[in-house]
Amino acid sequence: MLAEIDTLHANEQMYENLLNKIKDVLGSRIKLNREGAFEEIHIISNQARSPKQIVRDVETVMLVNCGITLDHKIVSVVQIPENSLEQGAANNRLCLNKITTSITKEFFEVTVQLSLKDRLFAGKVQAVNSPSRRLRTIAEATLQALMEYLDSDKIQSSIDEITQVKLGENNLILVSVYLASGGVGETLIGTSLIKNNDQEAVCKAVLSAINRKITCFSSTR
Repeated sequence: MLAEIDTLHANEQMYENLLNKIKDVLGSRIKLNREGAFEEIHIISNQARSPKQIVRDVETVMLVNCGITLDHKIVSVVQIPENSLEQGAANNRLCLNKITTSITKEFFEVTVQLSLKDRLFAGKVQAVNSPSRRLRTIAEATLQALMEYLDSDKIQSSIDEITQVKLGENNLILVSVYLASGGVGETLIGTSLIKNNDQEAVCKAVLSAINRKITCFSSTR
């Protein structure tokens, strides 16, 4: 079993190294199932070319180099413009104000406070004190604060996945968030460089995902 897992991880790394050579691609993360088939491909790129062009290149590279035909639906592309990882009120977006944590033997509690100009929105989540669960708890508190801003019982939300990606000498947090409204759901991907600590980065990654769609969803209030 362990040997199979090691083989899957090695194959994921091999494919990631291949995709990272594509023009304008800054980093990638691949998820294979137990049979070695592709489940998810996450690409981080600059904005020099459109996401559709990047996806086509991913499909072509995998077909030509590995003989693998991909379903384009499993490929997601996050484009990072210059300074896009900095959240601020100057561009009328929600930004991180502060993170407060409390740790006991049994529980980990976090309060995330967001701000938009002179308005504050807080999310508070308590979970079992497990080191592997803490980043998800922080992400959930951030999402809760965002839902307070949206103030609508017509919107459903959840944190799907949190992962760390190596990009050159830098580490990034990649977060997948699911939002649904009016029977229509969408998976949003956000990312943030780990500068000060991973707790701050996961908050900003959630903001990066939601701020892209905040206008659309806030209109449902």
